[in-house]
Amino acid sequence: MNNIERNNGLEAVYEFFKGIFKELIFIFLAYNFLNKRFGNKIAMLILVVYIIFDILICFLEWYKTIYYFNEKSIFYQNGIVNITKREVPLSKINTIDMSQGIFERIFKLTRIKIDTGNVKNDESEICLTVSSKRASEIKNILIDKENEQINTDKEKEYKLNLKSLIIYSLISNAILKGLGLIWIFNKFLDDIKKFIKFDILHYFKDIKLEEVNNKILGIIIFIMGIIIISICLSIIYNCFKYYNFKTFLEENKLNVSYGFVDRKNYSFDKKKIKGVHIKQNFLMQILNMGTIEIESIGYGDKKGEKAILYPICNEKFQKEIISELLPEFCFTEQIYKSPTSACVRFILKKIIFSSIIFVFLIYKFKYAYVGLVLLIFVLILGYMQYKNTAIGISDTLVYMSYNGFYKTKSIIKISAVQSSTISFDYFQKRMGLCDYTINIFGVFFGKNIKVKNMRYELIESIK
Repeated sequence: MNNIERNNGLEAVYEFFKGIFKELIFIFLAYNFLNKRFGNKIAMLILVVYIIFDILICFLEWYKTIYYFNEKSIFYQNGIVNITKREVPLSKINTIDMSQGIFERIFKLTRIKIDTGNVKNDESEICLTVSSKRASEIKNILIDKENEQINTDKEKEYKLNLKSLIIYSLISNAILKGLGLIWIFNKFLDDIKKFIKFDILHYFKDIKLEEVNNKILGIIIFIMGIIIISICLSIIYNCFKYYNFKTFLEENKLNVSYGFVDRKNYSFDKKKIKGVHIKQNFLMQILNMGTIEIESIGYGDKKGEKAILYPICNEKFQKEIISELLPEFCFTEQIYKSPTSACVRFILKKIIFSSIIFVFLIYKFKYAYVGLVLLIFVLILGYMQYKNTAIGISDTLVYMSYNGFYKTKSIIKISAVQSSTISFDYFQKRMGLCDYTINIFGVFFGKNIKVKNMRYELIESIK
């Protein structure tokens, strides 16, 4: 302890090549410009100087980034000109995220992201790149500090099988991704024709449709083909992403690990987990399945970052996982739904807005009656929002259910709630309704969770 350490030297090499790759287009354009203005030798000389300067910056960033551990905290310093020094108590560390991409696996390295959950500093994470052996030692220092004896036995472990992965791929918006591919393909179809001089639609007409002489059938076959390919790609992607997925308890730690190419392993101190979210898209709601995610201060605030406890499972299995791994989040009190009279509130605004659009389309366009689909859509959306809205409060937990096509059920510790707000407009007040919002202690300004159109008397009585 107290021995100064640096990231593995290969980190500087990796950052250099990553930076060069990102700047390839700039380097190419700069070379062309300099070559025309000053000739090949001067252009090459300037680019060599630029690359040497890049190497020097990467080396200095690596060299000036240091860290060490003492009995109670981690000290971290980085920066070249503007130097930042931080000392974080080990007790304030919320999450240890360990990952290995292809580069790290080749050289037996591990990237560690230490999430401190600092709500006043936008740099709430400390990132280290070390050998895999040292990564295990650092993980034990940061998470197991309170335990004199480290027990490596797993108290309870849940794994994800291939069948569940396929189901998850089929119902996690794979069809929408396929339609997106069709849109992108159509957008650039003309450009493709110019370069390859091949008309794929003409190909379908001559090869696929001459036997049935039906262009509509050909288009349907083409669209279904794109969707099937998209689903297959989704299955392959998720099989690689969630390969060997397992979540388990080990002493006071909740561990989640998965990944084939890009391996991830993150650990949470159970006492610092603030909540659990069960998320369901439209198909998941129909099949009564969902994804379980963890709410931890700081983790999940960056784009694409999710603390997944389990990717897909039915309601019975959700309750089993939560009761076994996080029993403190088992909500057993009464859950109150939005009153029947509030159903119109969820639908009315959407109907008014979509009706205005519908009337405008009828006035401007010949086939605007297709806009009726929009009216049906908002009716379904409004009804689902009404159906999915619910709330419950116990001595230690808040249960909130909300959203329409993407339903979320959140179970949050009362101790994690910074503030709660009751709000209502004139019409809600006349109907005895209100919106209830809680703010969860988190990075920057926290996170708001809101349920709409609940009975005012109910909220006042269970607050």
